[in-house]
Amino acid sequence: MNSKLAVTGIYYENRYLKGRDEFHRYLYDGYLSYENDDNSGTSLPDYKDLARHILNDAGMDSYPNTIFVLGDDSDDSLNDIDNIRIVKQDLSEIIENHNFDERISCAIFLYKGNGVACGVTLKNINEISEADRVYSVIDPELNSKKGSLPGLYINDGMDEKDLVKELLISNGRKSYCSSFRLDFKYSILPSVITGSVCLYNRFFPASGSNIEGRGVEKNSPFFIPEKSMTWFNKERDVSVKFNDIFLNIEGYGNNTDIHPNKYLAYATPYIIPLSGDDETSILRKADMFEDDLNKVDILSTLSKRYYEKYVEDKRKYTVVLTADSRDELKKELHFLKKGLAGSFKSGEDFITPNGSYFTPDPLGVNGKIAFVYPGVGSIYTGVGQDIFQMYPELFSLFSSIVKKPSEVIKEQILYPRSLSKHSENFIKESDRSIRSDIKSISESGIAFCLLYTMATYGFGINPDMGLGYSMGEVAMFTSLGVWKNPAKMSKRLSESKTFKNRLTGNLEAVRDYWNIEKGVENSDIWGQYTVFASYQEVEKALENEERVFITLVNTDDEVVIAGDPKDCLRIIEREGYRNFPLNIALAIHSPPAYLEYEKLVELFSLDVNEDRSDTQIYSSSCYLNIPKREKAVANSIAKTFCEKVDFPKLVNKTYEDGARIYIETGPRKICCQWIDEILKDKRHVSVPFNVKGISDINTVVKVVAKLLSHGVDMNLTKFYRAY
Repeated sequence: MNSKLAVTGIYYENRYLKGRDEFHRYLYDGYLSYENDDNSGTSLPDYKDLARHILNDAGMDSYPNTIFVLGDDSDDSLNDIDNIRIVKQDLSEIIENHNFDERISCAIFLYKGNGVACGVTLKNINEISEADRVYSVIDPELNSKKGSLPGLYINDGMDEKDLVKELLISNGRKSYCSSFRLDFKYSILPSVITGSVCLYNRFFPASGSNIEGRGVEKNSPFFIPEKSMTWFNKERDVSVKFNDIFLNIEGYGNNTDIHPNKYLAYATPYIIPLSGDDETSILRKADMFEDDLNKVDILSTLSKRYYEKYVEDKRKYTVVLTADSRDELKKELHFLKKGLAGSFKSGEDFITPNGSYFTPDPLGVNGKIAFVYPGVGSIYTGVGQDIFQMYPELFSLFSSIVKKPSEVIKEQILYPRSLSKHSENFIKESDRSIRSDIKSISESGIAFCLLYTMATYGFGINPDMGLGYSMGEVAMFTSLGVWKNPAKMSKRLSESKTFKNRLTGNLEAVRDYWNIEKGVENSDIWGQYTVFASYQEVEKALENEERVFITLVNTDDEVVIAGDPKDCLRIIEREGYRNFPLNIALAIHSPPAYLEYEKLVELFSLDVNEDRSDTQIYSSSCYLNIPKREKAVANSIAKTFCEKVDFPKLVNKTYEDGARIYIETGPRKICCQWIDEILKDKRHVSVPFNVKGISDINTVVKVVAKLLSHGVDMNLTKFYRAY
């Protein structure tokens, strides 16, 4: 076997799942296990149907001339196919002996038995066309090097001591490692399928292994991911290794940067919209759905059918049911039937803990949509870990804007790598460490705002307005396409002395403003504290203070003060304020920042897309819509960075101008919490695309439920499977 072999078709089935997409979802979510016991009660497809499934995934309409089989000898379903050669041999033997017949341009490898049916299509690399999807490539050159290459280690029944030896062989090389235990010893095909799915969908699979203290040093290049995580490295020599077999992925066929998947369609909760003109018609739809729920076996089919009905016949009101299972859906229906009448009567929204939602006053009909961008403190350990699986198109879009996505996102800071499970104390310490690196979290925060904005656009949602909190304004201009080349902004921020040393880092602007000697520690120069008191109350308390400023007004009863830490703490103690330190050494929104005004204008002067969109951009520099002009944008951001930010004033201005639906397109949901407090007596809805402590999939389902019920036009086809 001298030619490379490309995996172009995949199928896997057991008693839990069917097909490549469901396999991907189970593998990524950490639910997948391979069992050696004989699941005799499991009904599996015969070899002929199994081959058809694989051909379908490969986009082929005819059988190749050779099929290799291993497993159930009693299955002779392939015998009635003309002009094919059936060979009883496993792929591992062919790879090990390097004896694949090069005259074969394409072959299918099948395995059936022990409760599993699986297989792949392999094509000679010279036969690949642009129409082929290439999941991975088996390269004889790589395999001849045996254990000398770095990459993703799939532990195919290997004893942990042997795994440690394998790691030590490559220790010190510039490489990464993940261990995923496979206990399937009858065929190598599950390993090939697992490695191919990981490569194609760019992720390290979650692992239950723990090899810390078994001879592998903590500072080694290897790690064991507690949760599946994105694989950012696209270099050719990063490979998947199982026993002595290597896979890699290359730019053959249509293997472009866009690797579509159906993760959302195979994940839960299910989303079922029921639309009607009044209470009676909605309850009638609910009865119909309950009847169908008792009849239809496959919930994914039922949910898609009801979504299609909704699209065809959208009415004034919409209830959206969300749940993970049939039993939970029945409970949601029970809650709905009890609560719908009260919701219509009171005018209050109906919502369940699962996220099912109904509003009797849809705001999306006439209200405007505003995208909201959080500030620099929104980044946290593990943020957005699943974003590239949920929205696979984002990797290509993001990579087209920034050259090194991993470095911009700060992957190894946000997703710390280790050889064992992270403790709660480790995560807390990681969060504290992240907040001390202003430059990194600024760049990463902007990146995630851009990614969540792209994801929102992917649902067909377009904003009428944009507003940002503090440094969130930079994320806003970046994410809403105001700048022609936002990558320049990322580069400038990383290189800017203003952000390295003047307003952060050594706080040189503060030292110059107060004539502070060089030997004084940064922690003795600048501190920031959130205090729970009204702006008027705090303003009065600071009347005679020279080294303490109000920098941010979050709500009517929450402000941020900053300045000399001793003076800040003295005032807090004197006034008896409830408070907490922000632990972010960033001297913006204060008089010292004005020393950097011209540098800030220069930093944010970039070519703009003057006619990019009709989205109005609101800034706290003037609490108005900013013209899309280079100098107007640059001066607006510079002024925002130098002056106090009054977030309630900004939010109320957008509300006055018609905003009713606020979507926080960034990490956490801090801005949503403040908006709900600011507009507590005004009809509005706020939704976050990311919430710390809640998975993105559960968060986005709740977002979708609210927005659908409020009448926002959305394209949700990615949540539903094909029949």
